[in-house]
Amino acid sequence: MRIPGRGGAAPVRLTQRCKRQRAGHSPGAALSGRGGTRARCCSLAFSPSALELGSVRRAHLSGMEPTELIGRPPRDLTAVATLMRDFPAPWCIAGGWALDLFLGQLTRAHADTDLALFREDQVHLHPHLHGWTFRKVVSGVVMEWHAGEWLSSPVHEIHARSPEDPNVTLEFLLNDRVGEQWVFRRDPAIQCPARQVIIGSAAGLPVLCPAVVLLYKAKQPRAVDELDFRAARDHLGSERREWLQAALEHMHPDHPWLNQL
Repeated sequence: MRIPGRGGAAPVRLTQRCKRQRAGHSPGAALSGRGGTRARCCSLAFSPSALELGSVRRAHLSGMEPTELIGRPPRDLTAVATLMRDFPAPWCIAGGWALDLFLGQLTRAHADTDLALFREDQVHLHPHLHGWTFRKVVSGVVMEWHAGEWLSSPVHEIHARSPEDPNVTLEFLLNDRVGEQWVFRRDPAIQCPARQVIIGSAAGLPVLCPAVVLLYKAKQPRAVDELDFRAARDHLGSERREWLQAALEHMHPDHPWLNQL
């Protein structure tokens, strides 16, 4: 299955177990093998210059109105890209920023910046951000994460703080994969080719595929998640929309978004 940067083949497939549970529903039964242009994984289309990093933690854009086009990375995100430029494994912007970068326009203010990477690549974080303080979230409790300590599922949230400026923090979200398949951590029946989870954006930053972002946001949607869904749903393309519908019906069969897809 292939993923274009926008509006083409579905990014994910349901496993056979999930398909059997959804027997008789066509959108979830044929979401693989469609055409399109394969997205490049985690390649930056620009060389960000070194910037002040004090604004990384708060990634809102002062002076920009909602729906303003994003033709280049905002200052805060460029600073993040500078920090991650030589990271030796795939990474991407996640959350609400991923959707705005996918859309190519600012649809709302953003309070923070989330980054996603694969679980096995957590080993690169301590050496890459040498001297930073790392903390993990375990059952809702934030505690120190030491170099060399392996974080197994369901632990997936990491906070990193700069040694030079305590206001500069990054949040990393670990994504699972088995072999070459990305696996949804809340239900392993939902998978997709790992190489297709990270796609490009017009701003030159790697982003988490929008259908995957919305699936994560669907569990207990906040007001900002509702805004994100309404902004992105009409731009997913038919196959991404069908996949998201199939995944939601599997995970949240009574979800109100189902009637809006």
